[in-house]
Amino acid sequence: MFDDGDWTHVAIEPRELDEKVDIYWTGATSRAVQVKSSKSRVNEKDAADYIQELKRHHNNADEYELVLCAHVVATLKEWQ
Repeated sequence: MFDDGDWTHVAIEPRELDEKVDIYWTGATSRAVQVKSSKSRVNEKDAADYIQELKRHHNNADEYELVLCAHVVATLKEWQ
C-alpha cells in the first residue's frame, strides 16, 4: 500500500481519531483500519461486531478494514 499512488498520508494510531482506528490512510479515498489480536478463536459474529464498532466510532471513512491476528473459524477465512 505504501507504493500505491492513491494514498497521500498514513497515520498510525492517530490521536485525533477514535481509539478504534489503528491505521488511517488518506488520499483519493480514506480507509480506517483496526488491528485486533486475540488468543481466542474469532468467528463471523465477532468480526462483524468489530467492524460495526469501528464504523460507529469513525463513520466518515470511505473504506473499513479489519486485520485479525488470531485463530479464526474456517468460514471466516473466505468472508469479505
